[in-house]
Amino acid sequence: MNPHDPIGSMLTLSMRCRQALEAAGIATIGNVIAMRPEDLLKVNNFGRRSLKELVGALDARGLKLAETQVPLRPLREVMPAMDAWAACVDALQPLAPAERKRVLATLAVFFGARGDR
Repeated sequence: MNPHDPIGSMLTLSMRCRQALEAAGIATIGNVIAMRPEDLLKVNNFGRRSLKELVGALDARGLKLAETQVPLRPLREVMPAMDAWAACVDALQPLAPAERKRVLATLAVFFGARGDR
């Protein structure tokens, strides 16, 4: 499933639900899954029933809405991790593409699981 796919072609939604999303400029799968439930409930003509319908349609496709936002940390706190990540990526340049991809995936898990580093 491509995030640029139109909502109507990928999800089975009522006309009211689909029109409310499209009127708000939410026209693709990527637009939808980037939204949080509380943001969707602010859309005109999109209420709890429409939200339940949308969540069910996404679930049937193995997708879900974005989680409630986590407060952002100040840049000075995350710069050391960003610098470490950049150094790792630079060090991997000589590797073959497949090996580089495997190592980057491992590093992504490590850095993702240890957000304080």
